[in-house]
Amino acid sequence: MNRITTGDQLIQQILKKYEPGIESMEGAALHYTCREFNTPFIQIRAISNYIGERDKSHWKLKEAIDLLNEVLLQYIDKLYQII
Repeated sequence: MNRITTGDQLIQQILKKYEPGIESMEGAALHYTCREFNTPFIQIRAISNYIGERDKSHWKLKEAIDLLNEVLLQYIDKLYQII
């Protein structure tokens, strides 16, 4: 879903209604903007935290960024093989 969750009541409502695993605020904006400007795009995301309480001390930002970088390098290598 494309929003952040704040507060236990809202978290429980969203979990019950949608059963999401992750949340993303930026993804929809990228898709919308690229579509409006007829621009090809790809979005590769890494997950640093799951839906729930917004306790940033539990987020795994470094691990997510490291994994994202690894996947991006693999993707670029594959693109070079195609070219």
